[in-house]
Amino acid sequence: MFLFIFVAILAYGGEHMTTVVAMPRLRMVNGVRARRKAAGWTLAELADLAGVVPTSIVNVEAGRGCRDDVKCRLAEAFGCAVGDLFWSEPVERCA
Repeated sequence: MFLFIFVAILAYGGEHMTTVVAMPRLRMVNGVRARRKAAGWTLAELADLAGVVPTSIVNVEAGRGCRDDVKCRLAEAFGCAVGDLFWSEPVERCA
């Protein structure tokens, strides 16, 4: 797994301390397509319910980023929390 290294240098009592923390790389994933299909909605129907253009739904389902207000509108359309639709997963290292 690829890791980002975060280094913090702290001044404490005239001495410098260095802290190194390994943080895993994360990617955003979502369950919009699965929920839309489970509800039996087309892209156009979900877009209409959420008050966004269908292109936004296509982009979200393709894993492209979207604005926070679009995430909120989608969650509202599904009647769930934003965290139920969008979450982070560690990026697996390619062999």
